[in-house]
Amino acid sequence: MKECSAVSFSSSANLGPGFDTLAIAHTAFSDLVNISLSSGDRRIELKCEGLPEDTTSNTAGRAVEAMYEELGLRENVRITIEKGVPKGLGIGSSGSSAAAAVTALNSSLGLELSKDELSRFAMIGEAASSGTPHADNVSASIYGGLVFVSSTAPMKVHKMKIDSNLGILLIIPDIQREHKTRIAREAIPKVVTMSDHIQESRRLSLLLQGLQSGDRSIITESMNDDLVEKSRMHLFPFYPEIKRKSLENGAVGVAVSGAGPSIIEFTDQSTDTGKIISSVSAIFDALGTRVMFSRCQPAGGAYVT
Repeated sequence: MKECSAVSFSSSANLGPGFDTLAIAHTAFSDLVNISLSSGDRRIELKCEGLPEDTTSNTAGRAVEAMYEELGLRENVRITIEKGVPKGLGIGSSGSSAAAAVTALNSSLGLELSKDELSRFAMIGEAASSGTPHADNVSASIYGGLVFVSSTAPMKVHKMKIDSNLGILLIIPDIQREHKTRIAREAIPKVVTMSDHIQESRRLSLLLQGLQSGDRSIITESMNDDLVEKSRMHLFPFYPEIKRKSLENGAVGVAVSGAGPSIIEFTDQSTDTGKIISSVSAIFDALGTRVMFSRCQPAGGAYVT
């Protein structure tokens, strides 16, 4: 029997105007996935406490199944998932499992697949959680750091530089909603006006420049979204007040993390993180909702242990 384990990190997608294209991996949380291979008849077995154990409903299982079908793999495989990334909170939990699984399988069989190829298979796995494949979170977890997905057919991911002076603060409210990602994706508009498209394009282009240069004024100006975040506001009505308070206390940029309810904030030496945590805690105390915070940094990509 051959065994291999891989670790991958949590991530935040969209970052305001970058819906389904922009994401960043962070050191807040990580998953460990073990792959055990044996000779047999292509049986895929899942072991993961608190998660579905069938390949249709499990992102890691579906991603591995896609690799088996496309590459003609024959071994029996047992996938054991040790979750460290909290699920259902918009910080890339489902994507992290898929990213670690494909990384471990790639290494254990010596497939030598590229990171773009691994991202494509992990993206297929995401459909088990959200109903549709999307590549932003899985690409961040596989590549590490800040990534831009320029194409999914063929898969093309660009790892972007991010200024080393930028830190990350995650605001993670304890709000669970069944099928949250599917609900959030169904809320987005199917058609947008040309003027809205132009505005989002301006913001995304400027945000990429700001994150690479560390220019706080550029990031603050561009890390905004009137399309996806606005359409989902009923899911996290507390967000506008949190964003306002955070910017008042020196946050560089603020956005909903993925499908929410978590919020990602970029920070620098001018940010009063203590005041942000205090003011945000007061908001959630008034709502009777527990909240946790994570001060973290951009993470590296998925790796074999």
